[in-house]
Amino acid sequence: MVVEILSSSSAYHNLRSKYDVYEKYGVKEYIIIGPIAQNVDLYVLREGAYYLHQRAGINETLNSVLLAGFGLELNKLFK
Repeated sequence: MVVEILSSSSAYHNLRSKYDVYEKYGVKEYIIIGPIAQNVDLYVLREGAYYLHQRAGINETLNSVLLAGFGLELNKLFK
């Protein structure tokens, strides 16, 4: 699992280059936190490719597929 927090200066690099590397090397779950937009995207690896499993906003909970029972309440994260 990789959890990444985007910054305005590195957002494009993180979303393209790192996404491709993590997918290539089999990182099973990739969580991208966008503090400016106050949202989180959860990508899950299936058959060698990522698919967007969940996009969560500030009043939602992000639920890990890899770690059963792990949920991230975004209203607490973005205080």
